[in-house]
Amino acid sequence: TDPISVEEAYRGSLKAMLQKYVGNYVVATFLVGTQNTTSWEGILYDVGNDYMTIYLLGTLFVMIGLGMNPFINAQGFGRMGMMTVLLGAVLNTVLDPVLIFLFGMGIAGAALATVISQAVSGVCCLVYMRKKYGILRMSREELRFSPRMAGRLIVMGVPMGLQYSVTA
Repeated sequence: TDPISVEEAYRGSLKAMLQKYVGNYVVATFLVGTQNTTSWEGILYDVGNDYMTIYLLGTLFVMIGLGMNPFINAQGFGRMGMMTVLLGAVLNTVLDPVLIFLFGMGIAGAALATVISQAVSGVCCLVYMRKKYGILRMSREELRFSPRMAGRLIVMGVPMGLQYSVTA
């Protein structure tokens, strides 16, 4: 077969990453959404449910932060990859006590701190990759929501999400 172009490889990698995380999101959202069908109770369930609900709302940011970093590392820019992870970790460490204790948010504050930290890390990854590689600049047309593509991602991603939920 003919070798694929860098752009095709990038698009394929991005598509695979989206399939995995969309599948995880759909499965996890389903599991959280079925909470009323069971009789789980207790403090651990309550705080776990609070954390997961906020964390799931921020899945897109976590996906970008954790998903784009390997692209940076794979291109040979390990130092930049480490800096984006370090930025997220330090920001999370600072935001945790602020949101948990200062604002009195409890476990919800910890989840929000994680989502904010991953969002900042993800944005840094995206900005770096866009500046470093022109191929990663997407047109407005590519950023538009496509129900057909969303359906394909869900159909391919849900089995992956189920597989990960079984092993988790």
